[in-house]
Amino acid sequence: MGHDTGGFVAQELALRHPERVAGLVLVATSPGEPGVDEPIDEAWGPPPPVEVEVLTRVPPASDAEWEATMKAIAPLCFHRAGAGAPEALYSQTTFSAEAAVQMMQVVNGWSSADRLADVRAPALVVAGRYDALRPPQQSERLARRMPGAELVVLEESGHFPWLEEPEAFFTAVGGWCRRIGGSRMRAAPER
Repeated sequence: MGHDTGGFVAQELALRHPERVAGLVLVATSPGEPGVDEPIDEAWGPPPPVEVEVLTRVPPASDAEWEATMKAIAPLCFHRAGAGAPEALYSQTTFSAEAAVQMMQVVNGWSSADRLADVRAPALVVAGRYDALRPPQQSERLARRMPGAELVVLEESGHFPWLEEPEAFFTAVGGWCRRIGGSRMRAAPER
């Protein structure tokens, strides 16, 4: 399971080490930069808010600066105001400017778009209808490019659907895991 840039990591794991991935849950993420011959058009969804672009394009100079950036972005991550106060969202987070800078360098230019057809694990892609950072159209791009992927769009969520719609989120993910686990168990040879 991977959320946002963690979804990039999960995609790479499924692509590089398919034997280690029985199922893939991708939440509020995307396949990154455009694939070959893939136009950037309305199918991509709206761009992130200007504040997010400004705050995340400049590498932070300190851990405190990165913490301030993430807390400034936090209110934009929710569909309903107050659903995820930055204090609660990041209460146990360690902020690392060094890690943020490395992430920015790696993610800039990263794409799985042309490789997603090679994902062999079953996949569930979950999006929040009001996700300003990774609009649901990005999840649709993922689901379209992976064989047999299922897409769930939670209608009252932003970037953190498990916080805004926990019952719907965990029902969707849990149900999918049971279906995939059950079908894999039935298909496995008896010992």
